[in-house]
Amino acid sequence: MTEAPHHQSSGGAACQMPYPDRFNAAAEFVANTPDTAFSDEVRLLFYALHSQASRGPCKEGKPWGWNVIESAKWQSWSQLGNMPQMEAMRLYVRTLDEEQPEWWTRMPEQPQPGLPRPASRAALDEAGVSISSVFQEGTWVVIQQDDAKKPTPRYEQGAALLGSQLFVLGGHYGGRYLQDLWVYNLNRLQWTAPAAEQQQQQDAAENGEEEGAALLAPAVPPASAG
Repeated sequence: MTEAPHHQSSGGAACQMPYPDRFNAAAEFVANTPDTAFSDEVRLLFYALHSQASRGPCKEGKPWGWNVIESAKWQSWSQLGNMPQMEAMRLYVRTLDEEQPEWWTRMPEQPQPGLPRPASRAALDEAGVSISSVFQEGTWVVIQQDDAKKPTPRYEQGAALLGSQLFVLGGHYGGRYLQDLWVYNLNRLQWTAPAAEQQQQQDAAENGEEEGAALLAPAVPPASAG
């Protein structure tokens, strides 16, 4: 489940990654940042929020009191109670935003596991690869749709995947019911509307018949003068 990105109120540009990818990127940034960059309190908070976001409420037994570090980690995590995992992700990212503003601009540019990777149809055609070589199990891929022919945004639509074609039927948009059919070709990354194309062909055929009938119609002799 993904969630649209929330714009931050800071003066800098907001991170455009959606959740949970933004959380995963933040956790990777923290893991690769020296411990000296954060205070002990912040590192404890990162541990607790990351545990809550990835494993849910703390259900582990309380460690022995002589183990100061593990006791502090357990206490920090257990204090979060039944906080929802998505809320823990948001607080994790918000804490990192406060400690390291615009941290995402310092992330490596190469694609990371779990992060969206742009793939345009033109790039795939030029490289001679198919969509099957772009998709990876457990990874979101953002496809830049470069053609203007695509369906209206919708919800509660019917969808079926048959081979390399995704069929999308009907749905709702703006308070009205849609009755159109769209087909997305996963090999060419292209949308088509079979009904619309069929109607265009039918209209072209009818126009051709009308023109042919006009050409074959007998010429009407001009009225004789007088």
